[in-house]
Amino acid sequence: MELSSSDVSQVKWFNPHGDPSNVGIAWQRWLRSFELYAVGRGVKNAEQKRALLLHLCRTEVQDIFFSLEEEEGQTPTRNQRKPSKHFQPKINVPYERYCFRSMAQEDGESIEKFIVRLRQRAVRCNFQKQTRKFVTK
Repeated sequence: MELSSSDVSQVKWFNPHGDPSNVGIAWQRWLRSFELYAVGRGVKNAEQKRALLLHLCRTEVQDIFFSLEEEEGQTPTRNQRKPSKHFQPKINVPYERYCFRSMAQEDGESIEKFIVRLRQRAVRCNFQKQTRKFVTK
C-alpha cells in the first residue's frame, strides 16, 4: 500500500489538547473517519493500520500512545485501544440524562436534524438499547 502526500493530507489530524469534556467524542469521530479511510485505502494488515493511525494522528497522540504502553509494559505492537480509553472522559450519566431530557427543537431546526442531535446526545446517556424509545418519546 503506497500513499501519496495528497492522500494523507486529506486526513484531518487529531488534536488531543482540546476541551477535556469533548476530547473523547472528538477522538471517537476521528477514529471513525480513520477507519473509513483505512477501508477505502484497502489497509487490512493490523500492523500497517496501527502505524498509519499513529502517523496520521501526529506526534501528540503518538507520545500518549507510547507512554501508555510503557506504563503497562506492553510492546508497541499491542493494544490499539489505549488511546480510546485515555481520551474517554468520565461521564456523569445523571447529568447527561438531564441534558438529554431538557433538549428542545430549536427554531427553524428540521425534525431530522433534531432527531440526529437527540441520538448524538443519547450516546452519552448510557441508554444502550433504550435509545430508540427515548428518542421517539
